[in-house]
Amino acid sequence: METPANKIPDGMWDFLKDGNQKANVKALKTAVYTLIGMSTQKTAGQRLDHPKHISFGVLEILKWKIICEAVALVLSGKLDEMENEKEFNEL
Repeated sequence: METPANKIPDGMWDFLKDGNQKANVKALKTAVYTLIGMSTQKTAGQRLDHPKHISFGVLEILKWKIICEAVALVLSGKLDEMENEKEFNEL
């Protein structure tokens, strides 16, 4: 399977073509774990007595970070490499 952007000759869409992104797995994991932390904290991150809690005000940007990092992972080809590994397919 490939991205539909591969068929567009216009260079404006090169960033959405296969192989034109670099995966950052660490950034994706950090964002996902931050989302999990926000989901499991018992406050909305706005109480002064819980200074390490994350404000839900950052939820929208965090969701977009996860989306962008996931797209970059797919377009980089790294996900295809993982998919082709025997251990990955046995999960």
